[in-house]
Amino acid sequence: MTRALVPTGPPAISDLIRTFLDGLSPHTLTAYGRDLDDFARFLTGSRQEALGRFFSQPAPAANADVLRYRHDLVARQLAPATINRRLAAIRSLTKLARLLGVVPWAIEVQDVPQETLRDTRGPGVETVAEMMRLAAAPRDSYAVRNVAMLRVMFDLALRVSEVVRLDVVDLELDRGALWVSGKGRAEKEVLSLPANTQEAITAWLRVRGTKEGPLFLTLGPRAGARVRRLGQPVAAATGPPIVGPYQARDRGFDLHAGVCVPAEDRDRLERIARYTLRPPVAQERLQWTDEGQVRLKLRHPWSDGTTHLLFDPVELLERLAALTPRPRIHLMLYHGVLAPRAAWRARVAQFEAATDNPAPGADEKAKEPADAAGCRHGSNYLWAELMRRSLGLDVLACPRCGGRLTLIALIDDPAVVGRVLQHLGLSTEVPKARPARAPPVPLLDGAPATDAAHEFYVDDPA
Repeated sequence: MTRALVPTGPPAISDLIRTFLDGLSPHTLTAYGRDLDDFARFLTGSRQEALGRFFSQPAPAANADVLRYRHDLVARQLAPATINRRLAAIRSLTKLARLLGVVPWAIEVQDVPQETLRDTRGPGVETVAEMMRLAAAPRDSYAVRNVAMLRVMFDLALRVSEVVRLDVVDLELDRGALWVSGKGRAEKEVLSLPANTQEAITAWLRVRGTKEGPLFLTLGPRAGARVRRLGQPVAAATGPPIVGPYQARDRGFDLHAGVCVPAEDRDRLERIARYTLRPPVAQERLQWTDEGQVRLKLRHPWSDGTTHLLFDPVELLERLAALTPRPRIHLMLYHGVLAPRAAWRARVAQFEAATDNPAPGADEKAKEPADAAGCRHGSNYLWAELMRRSLGLDVLACPRCGGRLTLIALIDDPAVVGRVLQHLGLSTEVPKARPARAPPVPLLDGAPATDAAHEFYVDDPA
């Protein structure tokens, strides 16, 4: 006798949610979990309770809830990508619920319009060929590594994050294959290596060696070594490091919570923001040594007596490159109640439009140039005001009479521009673009005429 498995009915809400989140990558699991929790808070309830009520109502009421939720996300000024991802999570969960017989309807609320800001066309074949030529020009071990990395990224269409995760054990040169752990995939997939890519990787392995580890490594005699320190040694400290009040230090990170800015003290807030966004190295504390190395003077001696750090030129560039943020990532991160998805963020962060009511300190603002008030639209500063605040350069100040310059018209018609230039006795020919050059030598005081220092500059000062 043959027995058939007969379903006993639709699954419970808890089982539905568990089935929906099962098998997702850790990043996607965290994002979808937060999205469902945010939707449940909008419906006023826990995740299981709120979604249970949501799936127990008819299609018009459910779509109305999602539509009101979309309006709420827009009112909270969330990014369009975040709003659309949360709507996609609700639609996907509803699709699974319909498949398992929990509901007979679907969510038909559409995404919010979103502008495409990323240019995904790539550099093009000619540009990549020029990059290959420039990378191979030095004819040293750096050139071999850089050419191999460019070949892997271009020929196999890999992301930078995928390239840096490659390991020597991922290579199978005998069969011309490379195992890659791609985005959103739990297991590695095998890719076939073109002849040019395989040749470039083989040349790099002759330089690197076949020892296990990351496929692409830093080079030089000090690759992976600690930064050299200069100073007077001090006795080893006993006990935890001395820190100030409201300061915590753990595993190389310092947390300072002793600075408090009043709500209306915008000048002090600006000073803190400028300090937080300062560059990693002050130019006046860099100096060349007689041996062609770069010496960085510390503002204050370290607890072990270190007063200077010593770098080779390329080593300094490698350290600075590690601090360069990736494109399209946030440079300022907020935690606690100011975090983007914090439940209490709306209670402590308010976004209000500018009003006609004078704010505290308005008398001081009146002392600024007459056009300063017009240099800010809402929460954004215009370019002239940004240059005045950041560089101390008032481009709207007339150099002749000291008055204020006003934009009268913007001329973009080539014929009109040509007549204006001719009337002023200026050339109407478009100047030829000058090639980029390295920083001038005086940027580093006492730069010696050594080969190591010459790598920073070009022979032609133009």
